[in-house]
Amino acid sequence: MEKGDEMNKLTKYIYALTNLNGMIDKQLVMNIYNHLNDEKITLKDINVYFNRDEEKIPNTEVYTYGTYFMHEINYQFDHYLKFLQAKEYDFYYVPNEEQLLKYTDFFYLDNRETYNKLYDYVYRNIFDHDQERSEYFTYHVYRALKFELEIDALMAIEFERLDVKLADTLQTKIMRGLLEDLNVNVRKWLNNGFTDRELSAILNKSDSSEVDLSNVITFRRKKEAK
Repeated sequence: MEKGDEMNKLTKYIYALTNLNGMIDKQLVMNIYNHLNDEKITLKDINVYFNRDEEKIPNTEVYTYGTYFMHEINYQFDHYLKFLQAKEYDFYYVPNEEQLLKYTDFFYLDNRETYNKLYDYVYRNIFDHDQERSEYFTYHVYRALKFELEIDALMAIEFERLDVKLADTLQTKIMRGLLEDLNVNVRKWLNNGFTDRELSAILNKSDSSEVDLSNVITFRRKKEAK
């Protein structure tokens, strides 16, 4: 049985939204849940998670902190204050429920094309058809980009750590291009779940089909009633 099968629906929402956003306000969780469901919830339902002795929600990587649900990466490494201050946008990526709940799996990728291109290239040209090393490399690159590591730093620091040696300038150019393509298609925490490509389309009010505006929800925190 997968983790998600053991959870009630609200917990699945909390888990998925935290995986998408890194940390998320409890009022926004309530708004999104009510936006997607006919049967509404209130902050009393949400506050149950904050009134527990344990800050960590069982069977998840989610912690409660203040009025937020927070991924353990932010919680354990004290990233949350800088992370919260860095959030620039008050609109969030909210797909339909079926798609949203797939993000209870932290490793879920909804757009694998650019990810697979990077994997295929390193599998054939860098790691000599070593599947395990290729998968390890590609996932760690994806994760680094998700957490906003710059491509230059990635190629300098992470490549050395992952023992990646590029043969020549052509291979370096190809690798950079693959990383740039993946980077604009990764759902990032600081983008409130949007990819760079989608975020650019929203900010520039593009008429392109880069983003489905029905997947955008605006949130400005209201004062909580006592």
